[in-house]
Amino acid sequence: MPLIIDYAFDHLRQGSNEPFDFGYCRQKAAIPDSVELYFAEYLGLCLKGLTEEKFDAVAAVLGSAILKSAIFAKGKTPPADVILQPTGVFDKDIQSVCKIAIDRFLSEGVQCSYVDPVTGDRCVNTKAGHIKGHQRSSGAFLKEGVFVSGDLGKAEDTVVSIMTTIKAKVHSNRQEWRVLVAKHHRANIENLRKLGGYPSPNNKQGVDDQAKKRNDKFASTSVCYGCLVGKPEYRLPCQHVICENCLRDNDPTAPGIGKGTYVHNDCIVCGESGHPEWPFSVQIRPELSGIRVLSLDGGGVRGIVELVILERLEDLIGLGLPIGTFFDLIIGTSTGGLVAMGIGIQKLTAKECTSKFRSICRDGFDHKFLTKTWVVGWVARWCRDSIYVEEALEKALQEAFSDPPATQVFGMKDPCRVAVTTTVGTDGAPGVRMSRRRPQTKQPPSDGSHRV
Repeated sequence: MPLIIDYAFDHLRQGSNEPFDFGYCRQKAAIPDSVELYFAEYLGLCLKGLTEEKFDAVAAVLGSAILKSAIFAKGKTPPADVILQPTGVFDKDIQSVCKIAIDRFLSEGVQCSYVDPVTGDRCVNTKAGHIKGHQRSSGAFLKEGVFVSGDLGKAEDTVVSIMTTIKAKVHSNRQEWRVLVAKHHRANIENLRKLGGYPSPNNKQGVDDQAKKRNDKFASTSVCYGCLVGKPEYRLPCQHVICENCLRDNDPTAPGIGKGTYVHNDCIVCGESGHPEWPFSVQIRPELSGIRVLSLDGGGVRGIVELVILERLEDLIGLGLPIGTFFDLIIGTSTGGLVAMGIGIQKLTAKECTSKFRSICRDGFDHKFLTKTWVVGWVARWCRDSIYVEEALEKALQEAFSDPPATQVFGMKDPCRVAVTTTVGTDGAPGVRMSRRRPQTKQPPSDGSHRV
């Protein structure tokens, strides 16, 4: 809904005489949740405008992205002789994905190229809306005619070309393949950027800079525009979000950086590097390490027990680091959720979190009339939507967590993910609030809602 409202107000702000395009609005409000839709969204953004001029460059980026994904897909370790064959990369499955993406792109993302030779008016219909023929933006009829489509054979040519080049340099060393494929892919993106298909670097700060970031379609949390298939999780200073593989592949491996810490000198999407936030460093879980999970139960004021245990563990470790540093995922319920946010998002020590927790229990848990009274308490709780006064708890939470500066929950430079269980609405339906917005999907997931 916010996307639809933003688009509607933007249409009013422009003062255009053209009617509101509900089809375009529906397309922009849809969240891609499969590889096909990822590719279709990528084509829609990169080929907007000068479609024919940018087509080869767009296909080249798509081809190198497919190769990059095929070689280093998690959970797949094909033999070297299979990897080094182009037919093993651009196989029937990938061809089918590309065909579906092209059909979706042509149906909803490409404007017909017909131009009236007399008036110079261009047809505004897409393939899906071309049943009536060529039409003006006002809806007036121009001429009968069909929509002309194309293909992405250039993507397969790119796969063959890159693999042939790399074969001449290395044999079957997967790490060398990874480095060289990433290098070719980055070069393809830079070439597409020169043609206007990708955003250009914006190294000047100011109000216009912030407005440009808000309107940047590539600053998306649904698709990683560094590789087109990864899960975007890490927000760069320029507001573009990339996946973990792109974070690893585009690190120049600066000396002195510890294992699990990666540094970027510029953005792979826009090429920006002149802002004070660069170079950008972030810690992620090392590839060979296990996943460390902490589950925190609720229990009202009794939640102090788990804090005492965590404080004791923190002392036994003896490294002077907050206990949340040692976990990759922290999940909390009720008061356990408060503890999870304290040690996971705000990086408080267990002792600091205990102090804040005591103040929350003292000032925030103000029960409503009769809800804690013996015998009649259950009747009072049944008649009310909550046991405690919401305003008092909200005020106590704001006071407890307002000391540090405001923290951007999504895209943090932090390997720890935090989830807090909750209920949604008055029906008490269970839900989860997460520090990484990842809904459940069958294909590589997209970012749509906190609730999963």
